[in-house]
Amino acid sequence: TWYYHDVNSEAYIARNTNGYHSLNIAIPSLIDSYPVVALAPYAFAGNYANVTNIVVPSSIKTIGNDVFGYNTNLLSVIIPSSVTNIGACSFSGSVNFKYIYLEEGSSLKEGLFYEIYNGGYELTSNCKIIRTKFENGLPVILQEDQPNNN
Repeated sequence: TWYYHDVNSEAYIARNTNGYHSLNIAIPSLIDSYPVVALAPYAFAGNYANVTNIVVPSSIKTIGNDVFGYNTNLLSVIIPSSVTNIGACSFSGSVNFKYIYLEEGSSLKEGLFYEIYNGGYELTSNCKIIRTKFENGLPVILQEDQPNNN
């Protein structure tokens, strides 16, 4: 179930109640015939006990403040080049966060993620920002970027 705000015939995702039951969340690009263009502040904040991976669709342009904060099981977020703005503290408190996949050609600078993590605090040392090609909305993982199972 997706909760959203309709702003000028566009959807801003406010919350997903299925997050408590799914390991992987693929945010839809269309809800009730409205294009999904933003994630509202705090949309995925809080400890979604089971969520480990979130895929942001290419319809999204803006990710609000504190969107992914305090998700202790969150491991990765896939962000397309359509995203041009990410709010403050977007990943704060997500202590097990390991991968931010950015689509090649993204205008987002890697330093931004360190600035927005928690008001200037660095991402955890485990976190890796990977720029790569996307196919069908998902990153193409190169051999050197694959998770090490050691």
